Amino acid sequence: SFIAVQAGTYEVEISASGFTKTRLQNVKVSPIQETSLGAVKLDVQATQATVEVVATTEGVQTANAEISSTVTARQVTSLPVLDRQVSTLFLTQPGVSAGRGSTVVNGMRTSFANVTLDGINIQDNFIRTNSLDYIPTKTTIDQVAEITIATSNASTTIGGGGAQMVLSTRSGSNEWHGSAYWYNRNSALSANDWFNNKSGVGVPFLNLNQPGASIGGKIIRDKLFFFVNYEAFRLRQQQNTLNTTLTDSARTGLFQYRDTAGVLQSANVLNLRGISVNPAIQTMLGQLPKGNSTDAGDQLNTTGYLFNARSNEDRNQLVYRGDYYLSPKHSFTGTYNYTSDNVDRPDLGDFYTVAPPVYNDNHNHLLSLAWRWTAGPTLTNELRGGFNRGPGNFNVRSEYSPYLLSGQIFDSPVNTFLKQGRDTNTYTIQDNASWIKGKHVVSFGFQSQYIRSAPFNDAGILPTYTLGISTSNTTGLTSADLPGARSADVNLANSLYPSLGGIISQSSQTFNITSRNSGFVP
Repeated sequence: SFIAVQAGTYEVEISASGFTKTRLQNVKVSPIQETSLGAVKLDVQATQATVEVVATTEGVQTANAEISSTVTARQVTSLPVLDRQVSTLFLTQPGVSAGRGSTVVNGMRTSFANVTLDGINIQDNFIRTNSLDYIPTKTTIDQVAEITIATSNASTTIGGGGAQMVLSTRSGSNEWHGSAYWYNRNSALSANDWFNNKSGVGVPFLNLNQPGASIGGKIIRDKLFFFVNYEAFRLRQQQNTLNTTLTDSARTGLFQYRDTAGVLQSANVLNLRGISVNPAIQTMLGQLPKGNSTDAGDQLNTTGYLFNARSNEDRNQLVYRGDYYLSPKHSFTGTYNYTSDNVDRPDLGDFYTVAPPVYNDNHNHLLSLAWRWTAGPTLTNELRGGFNRGPGNFNVRSEYSPYLLSGQIFDSPVNTFLKQGRDTNTYTIQDNASWIKGKHVVSFGFQSQYIRSAPFNDAGILPTYTLGISTSNTTGLTSADLPGARSADVNLANSLYPSLGGIISQSSQTFNITSRNSGFVP
C-alpha cells in the first residue's frame, strides 16, 4: 500500500530475497481514485532473473465502492472538443447528461457537483444553477493533464459535492516538451439560417482563432520542474436578433384592426383623444428601423425586425505550474492560472445596433499551493491551500439616461439593462493524512472553504416610468371608439395609444442603503 501518492505514471519494482524481481511499468495513478494492482506473483529464484510487465490491464475496481473514471491526457488532446473547453468532456462520462438544459450528474441538482482545479474550486459560487456549464476559469485542453470524474461514493479527501470533477494542471518533467498551435473555425462555407434567408438577412459571420503555445521541462534534474501555457481566444461572430417594431402607419397613431365581420378598419388613437406624439417618444421612434420580418407582430400595427448583432469574445489565459522535490520526504507544488474574458451579450438589454450595449468583463485569478510530507514508510501528509477570485460583471457601454421607459408596444431602442454583477472569492485550505498500522489504513484530515461574495446591482436606481392606462385613467379607449373591434383589439389599441402619447400608468425607483448612516439614497 502506497499512501497519498501524487498523480502520475510510475514504475513499481518488487523484490524479496530468494525470489525473482518483478517490475511493473506504466502504472497510472489518477487524482482521488484508488489504484489497485491486484496480486503480484514472485517466483522462486533459480537463476538471476527479472520479470518486467510492460503494460497492465485495467481491472474492475474492487478496493472500494467509488464510481469514477478518468479522461486521460491522450483522450483530452485527441477527442474533438468544441472551442477546446475542458468542461465539454464532462458529458463523455456515464451519468453525466444535459438533455433538457443544464448539465447534471445522475439527475442531481447542478449545485451538488464540485469542480476543482489542483484542489481549488473553480465554479461560480454565487449562482450555482448551472455550475457545470458556466465555469469562470475556462480551462482549455492544453492546460490540463487529465480529468477524473467521480459520480458516486467519491473519496472523502475532497468534499463539497455529491459528484466530483477533478482537473489537474500539466507539469514538467526531466524531458523538455513544447507545442505551438493555431486553431481556426469560421463561417466561410456555412449555410444561412432559414429565418435569415426568409427575411433577406445575410449569413451570421463567425471567425474563431485560438493561437497558443506551451513549454515544460526541468530547471534542476529530478528536483525542479515547470510548465507554462498561454492561449488566446479571439471570436468574431454574429447572432441573429428579432425585435418588434412599429409599422409606418402605427407611428402616426393610425391603429388598424379587423372587425367581427373580417373587414379591415382603422382609427387614429391620438386624434380620438386630441393629443400628439410625445416629444420623448418621437425621439425613440426616430431610432426605430423599418420592419423586415413577419415573425413578430400582427403585421398591421407591429412587425418584426431581424438583424445580425455582434457576439464577440476576447479571452487570454496564462497557466504556470512548478514542482519542487526538495528531498524524498518533502515536495512542493504551485499553480497560478489567470483568465481575462471580455464577452458581448446580445441576449441582454434593448438595442437595434450592431454592437450590443451589455458585455461581460471578467478577470479570474487562481492560486494553488501544496506541500507533501512523507514522514516515514507508514505516514504521509499533504497540506494544500489557495484561492479562486472570480468576478462576474455585467457592464454597459453607454452612460445612464435620466430615466427609463417600459411598457411600450414595441421593443425600445434605449437600453434598460443596468450594471450588475458580483466579486466572488473562494478560499480553500485542506489537510489529508494517511497512516498504515499493521493491516489497517487510517485516513484523516480536514477541509475548509470560505466564500466571500460582494454583489452589486444598479437595477431600479433610475426612475422607471411604465407607459399604459391605469385604473384611475379615464382617457382609455373603449369599444365605442373602435366599432366592431374585439376586446383583444381594444387592449392592443390601449397599448399603442400610451406608447405614442407618453401616458404614464405608474412609476418606480429603488433606493438603497450604501453605508451605516446614508439612509435610503438613489
